[in-house]
Amino acid sequence: MVSKSRDRKNPRHGPALSKQMLLPLPLPLVNELSLVSHLALASFQSGSQHLLYQLIRTTYLSYLMWNEGLGAGTYQLYCDAEREIEAIAAVRANSGPWTLSENASSVLEKIVCIYDVQLGNIPGGLFTRCHAKLEQLLAMLVVRSGEALLRGDHIGSADKITGY
Repeated sequence: MVSKSRDRKNPRHGPALSKQMLLPLPLPLVNELSLVSHLALASFQSGSQHLLYQLIRTTYLSYLMWNEGLGAGTYQLYCDAEREIEAIAAVRANSGPWTLSENASSVLEKIVCIYDVQLGNIPGGLFTRCHAKLEQLLAMLVVRSGEALLRGDHIGSADKITGY
């Protein structure tokens, strides 16, 4: 018996995606996600732990999307961003001020700009997968005090997409 071979270049994993999962994200959601990241970066000097968490989320979600082939970032840029975020957290852990160095500001501005472009071009299904990976990653991270990095106070904007 001769069986039809599967297309090995593009094997299907799981059920077929819905039309909504294949289309780009809705523009209002893209605008909201983008605005949240820009505001977190612009107002970070006010000293909010939540804003640092937002910058972390933006950086890692952008990296996950870049890792899927979206965006003009580089691995080094994401490493630089992570190093700058860790430096901010280390200063704050020693009761220092919430501040962005010139270098941190420059690197994070690049990430936020890349993130904007990625959001405008990512299919809903891929965004959902990247967002789920981000949630898994953040759930595993623990700050030194022993409390979860995020305690459910994340944006949750991905939940606003009908059917996601």
